[in-house]
Amino acid sequence: MTINTGFDARLVYNADEFGLFFRQLPDHTLRLREEEKQASGFKQCKKRITGLVTCNSDGTHKPKLLLIGHAQRPRCFRQGVQLPVHYMANSSAWMTAALFASWLKLFVDEVKAYKRLIGVEVNKPVRALDGD
Repeated sequence: MTINTGFDARLVYNADEFGLFFRQLPDHTLRLREEEKQASGFKQCKKRITGLVTCNSDGTHKPKLLLIGHAQRPRCFRQGVQLPVHYMANSSAWMTAALFASWLKLFVDEVKAYKRLIGVEVNKPVRALDGD
């Protein structure tokens, strides 16, 4: 018995979180061993963003990407630029329970819209797997 028996593959989702250090320099380069010593006092930049990617199991629905950054209102968004992502802020740019709960509400709304699009009953409860 497979674990997804009785579920519609279009309604089974997976989410994965990633961190991106967007200003960090590489640790290794293609230099000779004599040239590998770094300058003293050099410290890597720790600026990061966190992303959450979600997709259903057959790849037909890809909800908006969630990005978590440091700034409440980044400069790049001040000119009225609208990106096809959800943006949230946290001082450490890490996922927290509060941010996840906020994102989950947005995700449920996107899944409901997708269910309407494919003709599945929106409020139909999820079936539990049988233990056989």
